[in-house]
Amino acid sequence: MKTTIELPDNLLRQAKILAVQQGLTLKEVMTEALQAHLGTAPPTPPVNQQGAGLEDDDPFFAALEQVRAWGNSQMPGKR
Repeated sequence: MKTTIELPDNLLRQAKILAVQQGLTLKEVMTEALQAHLGTAPPTPPVNQQGAGLEDDDPFFAALEQVRAWGNSQMPGKR
């Protein structure tokens, strides 16, 4: 989600420097900082017993892939 916030210049500068030093995007630095402050962990996809993501055996995702394939087949130049 995009949003606009006003930050003190020196705080934004520090965040940008940290991003460069750690090889991260500014979005990643800001997200990690907010998660740390709020005490929330980054979301991780659920995993089934075999270690694969649940979407691998979910009928919804299989149907979604079929719809995507059909849609791509209907677009010129996508066959």
